[in-house]
Amino acid sequence: MAKFAILLVSCLFCVTFVSGDNVPVLLFGKSLPFKVPALKTLQTTEFANLVNSQVSDETITVVFVEPKLSVEDLSHCKTNDGTTCFKELQGLEERSYIPSVSDAVNGLYDNLESNKATIDADDDILDAVEQGNKVIFVYLDLATENKDFESHDKIIASTFAKLSQKYKNIVAIYTGQESSLERHIRTRRQAETEKKNKTRKGEINKGEPKLCQHFIITAESVITKTKEAETAVDLEGCTSVLENKILSVTLNPSGLVMMFKQSAGTWSLAGAKKGTDMTYPGYVYANRGFAYRCGGNFTFSNGDETIKIKNFQFLPNFEKADVAEFTKDKYVHCEGFFSPGILAGLFVVFLFLFILAIGIGFIMDINTMDKFDDPKGKTITINARLLLKKKLLSLLRTLDAKEYELPEVLFNTYMLQPENVLLAMLVDPNKSARQIAINSIIMARNESNSPSVLRVFRKLTRRNINRVTVNALVIN
Repeated sequence: MAKFAILLVSCLFCVTFVSGDNVPVLLFGKSLPFKVPALKTLQTTEFANLVNSQVSDETITVVFVEPKLSVEDLSHCKTNDGTTCFKELQGLEERSYIPSVSDAVNGLYDNLESNKATIDADDDILDAVEQGNKVIFVYLDLATENKDFESHDKIIASTFAKLSQKYKNIVAIYTGQESSLERHIRTRRQAETEKKNKTRKGEINKGEPKLCQHFIITAESVITKTKEAETAVDLEGCTSVLENKILSVTLNPSGLVMMFKQSAGTWSLAGAKKGTDMTYPGYVYANRGFAYRCGGNFTFSNGDETIKIKNFQFLPNFEKADVAEFTKDKYVHCEGFFSPGILAGLFVVFLFLFILAIGIGFIMDINTMDKFDDPKGKTITINARLLLKKKLLSLLRTLDAKEYELPEVLFNTYMLQPENVLLAMLVDPNKSARQIAINSIIMARNESNSPSVLRVFRKLTRRNINRVTVNALVIN
């Protein structure tokens, strides 16, 4: 089922710019030994020879013929529930699809050598086979709606099943007498012709240039506006005069005179007038051989009168008197490179670049803490003495001043080397560490005049707790 769905969807991509006799072909009952390229159109005899190579004298070939059939009919036809109209064909196992065959039905009828019979969809196909016919053409009614294709799908499936019950070697072909696109193409061409012939006043057909010597112009509309009224006029033609390297072009019947000059590989509009000089926006110029084009309104004005030319393109040629046509893709647009859309895009780009620069600046200002990781760098000295002194004073205030009062001389001695006391007090804040500190203070009080006080205190602290670095002390 999935393969058949993919097969039908692939029809959308089969670009077949062919005549109305080119039709799709669905062959089932027997697969082709190779795949036909999607964009290849098989000619009549080529297709007939291909079918002949797949059948034998015992093969029954059934050709189901739609009066009109196209690739779009196979791919676009949907039922009310959104599924394909060809549900029965979807269930068939062996099938091959050829997107474009030239005059398939007549090719089969003329080139298949077996006995042939032509019947309608309502006739009994078994009767035609029993009469000795090996090639049966079954003509279906003209399908005008999706439900008609759905009905034909059921007819094809039931006929094929009926033959399969009695005969084993069967090849079935589903195709059309002609392409249904022929009607649509003809209608579209007729509509384009009517649109081309129906030109509104003030407009000329795009692609229909007006020629004069050394000049060619095409425009969609020309509007002349004065203080009293606004008039749309047809651009009927132009007249030109080349004198002293100045090309003067008069647009008829508006009477607008444009003067062109060339210099150093470029040409430019030197001025415009109608009675008096007229102003126009911007600087009109282009490289030699390039036209000047503008999709919007280009306005010439002298205060009393305004002439608007919409969607125009013109090309002065100072070398050749006859300018037959514009050269494709050789023009300069009036908006130039910096159009409003491009300016808006550049503004957004610069805005994002500005934001990106600020973000990168913020990132570059972030100072990481790896400056202390260099062992060769300058040693950082932290004045921890004052901090340790404060910690020791705080501890001493918690003690009984009378019982553990220290002589001032001994206290000052401990302040010179307070690390050992804080090791006991701060690193291990449990009762045992606190008791060590108290015992040390008592010993220091009892031996206040002994020079070995500091050594004893250090011995106690070294025996009970480990030393820590200054960083650890600062953290605590």
